[in-house]
Amino acid sequence: MGLNFYTSRTVRDAKSDIIGVWPFLGSLDINVILGVRREWNNTGAWWFYITPEGIRKQLAWLKKEYGDIEILVTENGCASDDAKLDDEVRVQYYKDYLEQVLLSINVDGVRVMGYTAWALMDNYEWNDGYSIKFGLHHVDFENPNRTRTPRASADYYASVVKSHSLDVNNKTIDKL
Repeated sequence: MGLNFYTSRTVRDAKSDIIGVWPFLGSLDINVILGVRREWNNTGAWWFYITPEGIRKQLAWLKKEYGDIEILVTENGCASDDAKLDDEVRVQYYKDYLEQVLLSINVDGVRVMGYTAWALMDNYEWNDGYSIKFGLHHVDFENPNRTRTPRASADYYASVVKSHSLDVNNKTIDKL
């Protein structure tokens, strides 16, 4: 099974509330209101909250509902509204989410077969165009060559992949 995971929401019955736009605020079809908790940090994208425990809960739920299946996390990444190369929030996001995926595997026995960071480079996002940045690499959209520059998160993620460990030396990140 493939899983795309970015952020979490709380869910409650809509009752007589006004329901917002799916998938961000709710759904009239299933009569739910979606919300967020005050303690969740926002990334700068209005809809995106950092909830690392959410991916572990989702993986555990998939195992409970569908059995001992193989799961591939096909997309997981952090949105931001800035183009900084020193993207500390994204580095921490990957550290925290990958830790939860490892707990899923080692503690919960979920068969996660792989994990893919979203995205390699900044790209066009459905509702936000080029204003939201997901990329491990910054793309200069003002340059006709669309030059790409690795962010600190690219260095971190490459170190994790190379070392097969979340406990990596951040010397490459510190240079930024």
